Amino acid sequence: MPSCRFPSRPQADLCDHHHRQFRDRTTVRERHGDVYGLEDFIVWVEHPGRPIYSVAGLPSPLAAEIQFVLQCRSEDRQAGMPRNAFAAVRQQLQRVGLDGLTASLQALRRHNATLARC
Repeated sequence: MPSCRFPSRPQADLCDHHHRQFRDRTTVRERHGDVYGLEDFIVWVEHPGRPIYSVAGLPSPLAAEIQFVLQCRSEDRQAGMPRNAFAAVRQQLQRVGLDGLTASLQALRRHNATLARC
């Protein structure tokens, strides 16, 4: 942990206090179906109050599109969304199996156009 003045535990990247916090946060996040790693924890400690959304588990085109949407919302200073809401959206996207939003919208438009011709 870059800002921690205490020594790390043997064979660990964190001091006792941060290790306990990381373990507790990981347990809570996993209960809600969220993927939470050491990098997420370090960002949480180093930048308190900053919204953190994990796109882990999504295919790369879809993850990049979601990150772009979140970045646009942040730059426009729009209200953020609760982490548990984002985790639920991510789970739904994983369940549906989308590769990317753009490709999925194009496929939906083609499908709708086919239905309109019938």
